[in-house]
Amino acid sequence: MNKKASPMFIKVITPLHAGGESRLSIIDLPIQREGHNDFPKIEASTLKGCIRNAVEKYPNEKIGSDMINIIFGADGQDNTPDSEKNTITASAIAFSDARILFFPVRSVKGVFAYVTCPYALNRFVDDMNLTHLSLKSNPIDYSELKSENCFTAEKFSTEEKENASSVAFPSDKKNTVMLDEYAFDAEYNQAVSDLMNEIVELLPKTSNSKQLKKQVVVVSDDDFTDFVKNSTEVITRIKIDNTTGIVKEGALFNEEYLPSESILYSLIFVSDEHKADNISKKADDIKANLNNALPEIIQIGANMTLGKGFTKCKIIWEGDKNA
Repeated sequence: MNKKASPMFIKVITPLHAGGESRLSIIDLPIQREGHNDFPKIEASTLKGCIRNAVEKYPNEKIGSDMINIIFGADGQDNTPDSEKNTITASAIAFSDARILFFPVRSVKGVFAYVTCPYALNRFVDDMNLTHLSLKSNPIDYSELKSENCFTAEKFSTEEKENASSVAFPSDKKNTVMLDEYAFDAEYNQAVSDLMNEIVELLPKTSNSKQLKKQVVVVSDDDFTDFVKNSTEVITRIKIDNTTGIVKEGALFNEEYLPSESILYSLIFVSDEHKADNISKKADDIKANLNNALPEIIQIGANMTLGKGFTKCKIIWEGDKNA
């Protein structure tokens, strides 16, 4: 039985390709998506495997292979101590799929905006209720959010509207947000602002963390779905034949990436060690060992040798000061 549940936040540093199933599309190698809404995701199995790989290769050998097997499980084959060969060990931690929270979309002002939607935010609040976190902000009324308008998390003075750090600018006495080629009437929402104050404190700290709230834009569910389906990065790749020096036949393909600056979250559930006798590691011990061995920067997905998939991760454990 899982005893500890904590959220893990993932900020994409370099474009990330967690490969999904092939579909009837111009994209040969698409990313993983949720089946019912087409939102980008990272499968729990992909996430767990990449985190295990990062822990195993973490410098200074923070924990031994026996503890790694306790935490992530073992099939009694590779990387298993001789005394435990042919013994299957269940993992003491469980991951949920990593779900999208903020998706970057280019903006006329402020370079890009962190776009989200009511469905993503409501689901995030519900998921946080499964953990030790208790978000204090009031429920948000989205009834006035239509396809032609959006909510922002911060008011902008005239000076800030003229500053590049802002996503809004004045137009005909209204605040307008330009996302890609689409214009939205922007309206400040106090409840959104309160929720963003809480979320910003939970996310991995980066050089632009203080600007995140100014860049948050809440659009309708339909508009958000269009952005996450049509505004990902699609890269055309080739393979050169070393003999002829030209593209190898059949080696021209498209590959989809989750763009840099995307922010996702997953839930980590920690239990006691799965062992028949009474000599076992407790959930608190396993959590402490994982926390000690987990690097801040983790590569997730394919094309690691091309510098893809670097992410900055942060787990909010129970008892953390900012939890």
